[in-house]
Amino acid sequence: MAEARLNGRSYYADPVSLGYEVLYWVQNSDSLWHTYWAYSDIIDEEWHDGIFRTSWDSISRMRDGEEYRSSRQRYTYGQTSWETYDESSTNSSVAQESPFASIWGFSSGSGLEAHSLSNPNDWQIYNYQGHAEIDFVKHWPTQTLQTVVFQFSGLDYRRNPGQPLDTSLITYRGQTGFWFNGNVSFLLPIVTETKYTILQTDFTWPSFSYSEFSGGYVVSYYGKDLWFGAFSNEVIRISLESDKTITWPCHCDQSKVIIGAKIVPAIPNQSIEWSFVGESFGATISSGYPIGGEYPSPPSGSDFYATVTPGTEDTGLLKVRAKMVGYDCHADTEIRVRAVPTRIEQTIQNIQPTTHEPYTALFMHRFESSGGNLDGVQIWERVELEENPFQDTGYPIAYGETEPWILDSDGLMDEWDVISDPWNSTMRDLNRWIPSSCHAGLPVIMSTPQSFAWKCPLCDEYNEFETHDIHSGFNAAYSLSMCESLNNPEYVIVDNDSDHYDDYQSTPVPVLQSIAITPASIPADGTNTALVAVDCCWLDSPQGLLPPQQWSWAPNQDTLGCSYVVLNSCNAQITAGTQAGQVVIGLYADWQCNFKTATLTLTQP
Repeated sequence: MAEARLNGRSYYADPVSLGYEVLYWVQNSDSLWHTYWAYSDIIDEEWHDGIFRTSWDSISRMRDGEEYRSSRQRYTYGQTSWETYDESSTNSSVAQESPFASIWGFSSGSGLEAHSLSNPNDWQIYNYQGHAEIDFVKHWPTQTLQTVVFQFSGLDYRRNPGQPLDTSLITYRGQTGFWFNGNVSFLLPIVTETKYTILQTDFTWPSFSYSEFSGGYVVSYYGKDLWFGAFSNEVIRISLESDKTITWPCHCDQSKVIIGAKIVPAIPNQSIEWSFVGESFGATISSGYPIGGEYPSPPSGSDFYATVTPGTEDTGLLKVRAKMVGYDCHADTEIRVRAVPTRIEQTIQNIQPTTHEPYTALFMHRFESSGGNLDGVQIWERVELEENPFQDTGYPIAYGETEPWILDSDGLMDEWDVISDPWNSTMRDLNRWIPSSCHAGLPVIMSTPQSFAWKCPLCDEYNEFETHDIHSGFNAAYSLSMCESLNNPEYVIVDNDSDHYDDYQSTPVPVLQSIAITPASIPADGTNTALVAVDCCWLDSPQGLLPPQQWSWAPNQDTLGCSYVVLNSCNAQITAGTQAGQVVIGLYADWQCNFKTATLTLTQP
């Protein structure tokens, strides 16, 4: 009882009532005793009827008792006489609480027959039946469905001599009995704050039938008797324990979650069925747990186990339920399958000037989630070159060789991804892309595959989820046949459709398309001239134009006394010598293969 005082007054609060309260009970029994004895001219026959009733209810708090007996006798001594009498009595007493120690019982078709071994006219028959009715309610703070071990103290049934009490032969409300705390008990669903009535029809139990010799009589016993005293319960609960509450959507053994269940108190011959409540996110659940390998260890002290294998695509909060088979008794536990990135959702480019070397771009990706918050998830990159014309070292980049990025809750990387040309930028010279006699030319655009993976912290395995191409090269090509010029060519890096442009950083040399000498033949008189013209074009660049490096006679060749003067970047003039023959002149645009040559014929004057 709680007491509170306010302004000199006391206020009381009754404690919450828990457990069973008997509201009403009644016990009835009826009996009939019939005896017959005959010898010579004396016949004695007697009937006794008895009715007994006792009851109690929680409203009046009165225990009432009634008893009624009747007897009829007949004597014959050459005459007939009758005597009949009735007896009845009632009693009543106050009982504030139910006299719970009373024994309630049921009897059905029970009785005995006794026959004398010496006088066939000497016999007795006794039949009796009884039934009880008990109303009760289980109090609880709220009305709820509970699965309980319902225990009857002292429950027993009459059986043949030498037979043990077999709980499996007793049922109550359809449930088979078992021993618990020394009492015959049953697993039952109970709704609290709801009235229940215990009736004879709620039970099944065995009958008895046997005979014995007693005092010169053969006595046969038969019928069905069952009785019990008080009753109580213990609420069944399922306790759950798992080896972890957070896992990852990985194929590894360590990502599996082992859940252990224990029924408290322990009940024989029970089993657990496992299921998901709500969305499973591609996860599966199976009874038992795997043994060996890299599997997690099961929780100790459990009686039942389940293995949850997470899905590898969708993630979220799993709710796992363990339920007693055949009963509405269950427990739930939650497992968080950690969200991971699944693909690039958005790419952001840093357009602010940077201190990085030319042909460098800064990108930042936002990744789509498998379902849930991506905060703190780490990702790594892998880079392999499909083409490596300049034999660059440092590639490929394997997972774990660089520092990871850490994602925020929305899947955004914490640092810029610095992408520089995967080849030496100083060799990104357009002239190397021009087909010539000593190289076939390179593609204008090159592809560099980049992959991303998240790392499972349970097994250290990299789970690759995205591969895309980073394109790098020049923004346009030009036609050698047309010798068209490109104004301000730009170097571009394209990552996930985000383009970064840099001005062309190299100094271009001219493209030498064709060479011609006009006229092709002149007299060798020391005065005639011929014009050498090369079809030239340039690529404009911030670095300016580089003129042809050198006009020159072909190496190891006699010039026949001829000379030449350079008129401009693409034209020269040859003056004839005094010897007949042929001379070869060339325009060399660089020190390697970009050159053109032509032959002039000198004739006798």
